Amino acid sequence: RRHPGGVGHGARVLDSGLRRLLSLREFQRRRADHHRLESLFIESQRPGRSSAIPSWSVYHRCEWEGGCARHGRLPLGRCGSLLSHRRPPGTRLPSHDGAGCEASGRCNGSPEDGALFTGLDPTLLGANVVLAKDRLAASSRDPAGNELRGVAFGDGPLPCTGPDGEAYFEVTVEEVRQGNDDGLVLGVASKKPASMDEILMGCDVKDSWSLGYNGCAFSPDQEDETQIRWTPASLKKGDRAGLLVRGDGTLVVLVNGAPVCRGPRQVPAPDVPLYPFIDLLGNTKAAVLTRPSAEVVRVAAATVQKAQKKSLLGGQGGGNPAFFDAW
Repeated sequence: RRHPGGVGHGARVLDSGLRRLLSLREFQRRRADHHRLESLFIESQRPGRSSAIPSWSVYHRCEWEGGCARHGRLPLGRCGSLLSHRRPPGTRLPSHDGAGCEASGRCNGSPEDGALFTGLDPTLLGANVVLAKDRLAASSRDPAGNELRGVAFGDGPLPCTGPDGEAYFEVTVEEVRQGNDDGLVLGVASKKPASMDEILMGCDVKDSWSLGYNGCAFSPDQEDETQIRWTPASLKKGDRAGLLVRGDGTLVVLVNGAPVCRGPRQVPAPDVPLYPFIDLLGNTKAAVLTRPSAEVVRVAAATVQKAQKKSLLGGQGGGNPAFFDAW
């Protein structure tokens, strides 16, 4: 139902809350109006025009498509990818119905919990982790790699900025140790832990999926590890290691932009928020987290898709058998 004041009037009243215009059910029935408002927003941002729609007001997208704590994660499409970087970094979004909505379309109960992933959380670090002021660089206090408690959590859920709802994060290895048979761990969890007291390694995180260690992976539905064909102990200084969550929930590890292995279990995407974490284990002493742009996520997703197609064609063109093993 369009507001009787017309499109211009509708733009002016967005500031006071989208729910005053339409009910939640009407938002879900009239998804086409999302594209109309996207056009309004872009028009308002052109040079010489006064912005009638504040950046944050467009992010009540859970009201448009049901992506909140009650209705699950919003499956991002073109609009979500385009608008996900309009909001100034570090700002919080207003709450609605007791839930905070953030730019990826995921909500988790409060504006703080629903904030966009920006770096590592200084309150969720293992006892042996030292975090830089930028909250991106993390290092281990242990010079030899014999100690545990090297887990560091992201401060928010991963935004799904890929063309098919993919999420991705990446670290660059800054310092390595020698003499260990294990290394960096990359993982995601459906919720942040209340404390780090009982978390010695990444596999101790509840409701999490992680890969690395000494060539194995862990998932909530299995008590024991699953062997994989990627051993992070071989990572060198300057190597980039990333974890891609595909739209169907498949986990893929990429090293220096190339897929090296696939996770043994699928995460329940897109039904839950996914919080990234790393474990500075074994030969990986220090790493710097990056917040990849939507273009980086797109390239990573396309690279994985291309590798999959090559593998399905019998490895023509260099398909990676380690990536497409049947688990």
